[in-house]
Amino acid sequence: FLTVVAGGALLGGGIGALASRVTREFDDHLLEIMLTTVVAFGAFLGAESLGVSGVIAVVVAGLVMGSYGMETGMSPTTRLAVTSFWEYAAFAVNSVVFLLVGLEVTFVGLSRAFPMLFVAVAVVLGGRLLSVYGLSPLVKALGGTMPAAWRHVFFWGALRGALPMALVLGLGKSFPYREQLVMLTFGVVLFSLLVQGLSMRRLLRALGLSQAPSPVVEHGRLTSQILAARAALESLEDLRRRRVVSPATYDGLVESYRARLQELEARVEAMHLSDAELRAAQENEARRIALLAEKSALREAERTGLLDEEQLRELVADIDRRLESLLRPADERGGGGPPW
Repeated sequence: FLTVVAGGALLGGGIGALASRVTREFDDHLLEIMLTTVVAFGAFLGAESLGVSGVIAVVVAGLVMGSYGMETGMSPTTRLAVTSFWEYAAFAVNSVVFLLVGLEVTFVGLSRAFPMLFVAVAVVLGGRLLSVYGLSPLVKALGGTMPAAWRHVFFWGALRGALPMALVLGLGKSFPYREQLVMLTFGVVLFSLLVQGLSMRRLLRALGLSQAPSPVVEHGRLTSQILAARAALESLEDLRRRRVVSPATYDGLVESYRARLQELEARVEAMHLSDAELRAAQENEARRIALLAEKSALREAERTGLLDEEQLRELVADIDRRLESLLRPADERGGGGPPW
């Protein structure tokens, strides 16, 4: 087991580091997307041919490319393109993995495995219990802090998904007890997603770790209520024109909705004036939309012949640099907005 896992990690890390070095030699987002794809498939095939874990090799290669490689060898334009490509790929592959699980696992077989599923879930939770609470003294000894409430969240929040399913589905058909392992793994994943995942919010609230809605979320809620109130007023006006309601009923309902609308608009206006976080978020979104409009206009200029391809690439790279800076937290941007 150690040989398979450690060998896969070493091979994946080596391939990821080599590919990260190669990305410094050119700047073409299509070539670099292709390189990351080659790294993923190459790490898997290379590991499998050497008898070590292909899945672990791919994970480690992806970690190296996604951190070290992207930071040292990719331009902002390439980083945005690679991130978008793999975001879609991850969604598609997750869907395929669970589709394959559906082809492998039957409800009848899963129901027969219930006794063993309880044992598997207990073993996984027990291992998590030992790793979280058992290593907490070590964290403290090394100068770290981990409050008790955090430990509870770390323990219960260990969700499983596509990775363990990919590992178990990768076992050969002749592997001993493969069918039982697939059933147990799927059962553990299902338990973590449906039981642990759906109960996380209540646990956070019980531990006092859930925060009040951010100003941005609260602004969205109030704005939605304003839109709903305006829609109701428009509907009442339509009813009045068609003489479906009496004037007295119409006047009473309209007065009630207008009073509510005035109250909601006053609360939103107060948020605009007092909350710096909300203003920063709205400014950030406005900048993002404006940059995307610039990018679209430049591409249209290239199509009409006002710009050549090289000029377009330079101008778009500058816009992508500013777009990327908008995606980073404010503290990473030095506490202010992006360079303009």
